[in-house]
Amino acid sequence: GTAKPSPDERGGIPHYLIDLVDPTDDYSVSQFVIDAHERAQEIKSRGKRVLLVGGTPLYLKTLLCGMFLGPPADWEFRKQVDEDVAIHGIDALRNRLM
Repeated sequence: GTAKPSPDERGGIPHYLIDLVDPTDDYSVSQFVIDAHERAQEIKSRGKRVLLVGGTPLYLKTLLCGMFLGPPADWEFRKQVDEDVAIHGIDALRNRLM
């Protein structure tokens, strides 16, 4: 992430969900909410308070307010689109959409 505190800036204070996945790894807002709830429960079980600092607005809003219900991702369709773009280029997809 950008502008995240360095280990020195963290000053020995435990921080969670930093450097959880590599930038090239798949990671969804729903997985973040699961991970955040797990960490929060662990922190609370030690009699501590959870403090949310920084982060992506979509992830924080979803954690605090929930997310709209919608259809699940169609991974096969996404794969087909990626293959089409690889073969014909992004301009062909843009023209098709227009």
